[in-house]
Amino acid sequence: MWLTLPPSVILTWPVRKPGDPIERRGNELWIVTAVFLTAAAVAVSARLYARLFVRKFIGIDDIFVVLGLVCFTRHFLCFEPVPYSALYNVL
Repeated sequence: MWLTLPPSVILTWPVRKPGDPIERRGNELWIVTAVFLTAAAVAVSARLYARLFVRKFIGIDDIFVVLGLVCFTRHFLCFEPVPYSALYNVL
């Protein structure tokens, strides 16, 4: 979903210079998200293991934790980052 901004707001943005390092941060976003997704999956797995095999009971909070992990995974797999240079070419 694209956000429509008025031209007066867009004109206040700084001018992009060739070779700005901000254009090359797409891979960093994927790597950081993958690391946090892996950490979240390990934490949720440990929690579910403890709840299922130690306490022998799963509560509504565990269902919401799994639902949150599913939403996070879906967002990671379906997210297509927009290059920052595309934002400067809207005018």
